[in-house]
Amino acid sequence: MHERNRYKIPPNFKELANKFPELQQYLRSKNNKYYVNFRDPHALSAVTRALLKIDFNLSVQLPMDRLIPTVPLRLNYIHWLEDIIGIKSSQQVFGIDIGTGASCIYPLLAARVNGWHFLATEVDTKCVRYAQKNVTDNGLGDKIKVKTVAPQDILYIPLKDDSRRQYDFCMCNPPFYTDLIDAQGADRTSCRPQPKSVCTGEGGEIICDGGEVEFVKSIIEDSTQLLDRVKYYTSMLGKKSSLDRVISILKEKKIKSYTTSVFSQGKTTRWSIAWSFCCDLPGNEINKSKGNKPMKPMYVNIACGSETLSQLSEMNLEVVVNAVKMICKDLQIKLELKSADTEKIKQTYIGTARCNTWVHQRRKRRLLLRQQNMSEDSKSKEEDEGVSTNDPEAKKLKMDTSNNSSLNAINVEMAQGAQDTSCTSTLRSSQDLQETTAIDDINTNLCQILLQFSMTIAKSQYLKLIDSACPLVDGFIMKLEFVKGQKDTLCQLCQYFRNKLEEK
Repeated sequence: MHERNRYKIPPNFKELANKFPELQQYLRSKNNKYYVNFRDPHALSAVTRALLKIDFNLSVQLPMDRLIPTVPLRLNYIHWLEDIIGIKSSQQVFGIDIGTGASCIYPLLAARVNGWHFLATEVDTKCVRYAQKNVTDNGLGDKIKVKTVAPQDILYIPLKDDSRRQYDFCMCNPPFYTDLIDAQGADRTSCRPQPKSVCTGEGGEIICDGGEVEFVKSIIEDSTQLLDRVKYYTSMLGKKSSLDRVISILKEKKIKSYTTSVFSQGKTTRWSIAWSFCCDLPGNEINKSKGNKPMKPMYVNIACGSETLSQLSEMNLEVVVNAVKMICKDLQIKLELKSADTEKIKQTYIGTARCNTWVHQRRKRRLLLRQQNMSEDSKSKEEDEGVSTNDPEAKKLKMDTSNNSSLNAINVEMAQGAQDTSCTSTLRSSQDLQETTAIDDINTNLCQILLQFSMTIAKSQYLKLIDSACPLVDGFIMKLEFVKGQKDTLCQLCQYFRNKLEEK
């Protein structure tokens, strides 16, 4: 948490409830300590409104079907912007909040604390109404202008007809997720606890095509046209894996002046990035604090009694390699032979994946099976009603029914809180999957590389001679080494290989 953030010392909820009576009903106590269940959206809303009122004299209305912000995290972002800008007491500051939301919390906080002026843009009409009311109710209409924009108009179009020559900064809390499945925590590993606060955001507030990386990419592309029209372009990121991808995009655009930081509050961590075409930026806090530590190799013990190899009569390098190749083919991982020794005791490949296809496989199969069952039920019903399958209109009706049933099945699973990930935002029927395989292959090739790794398969005794860290077992070993991309995805892939290749 930022050193100037007043919430470095957590608020006393009992005292807060005494000053803001509406919070009383949500207080819980344990061992003489008072706390609030942040997974209750009404409790979260009450805490946010209490903090804004008591600490900043801001009265806000928050719709329950839109994103409810947490105050400490938002204050962290503002304090970081203060450091970036280097504000002086007499300086007037003008900023842009991209996607201000119903609360309009960033402009309200910054206007109240620092007297900053804001252009606050928003797509959702309901959010615009609430944001405008919150600005008016707090008497900040002279400092904050709320502007409705189209979904595709991120920054360039809203500023095209704006009379201000230069803004000091723009800020953004982008939609984090690529689809509903991603929003349910597809890449949350088992060692990470579930979030302690509820997410009440409406679809467009938390989900967009390509997720936060694509959204920030749009800001970057607009910034290359606007250049010094904005001094500092900034955004928050919800996933650490997004940071490297955004930095890669900045480098592709030959933007050299950028910096990053980390916002930590409790068990919640967010990352931030800023870039500029006209100003030098302070050093990269992430690189300073954590460095660039190399990832240690990971090993998979390939056993004859494993799920994949239990039916084979013999175990040799060729058989094992072919089995691994089949797994990689199913996962859409491209393998290129890097080296193979003449004695046929070791082979090394470079694997490239452009989307994560190896997490939560069981759930994907369950969803697909349910979809197929619904499709069959629809077909049986159609036949019972005497609908001719040769009738073009009947076929169209059948397809629409099948698609709706599939979507309902997925929504039911999402409502049950299951977690999964996918390269596409919806699951298609098995027939659709077969018909679009070629198109998907083309689209996959156009995607950015998610993970590239080195994979060596050899007899354990041989690999031990050249790698002392390799475990010594009776049989073959797979050694995985990170090359580039998202490191956490290699850990997930290694676990997938272990499930398939190690003995139960």
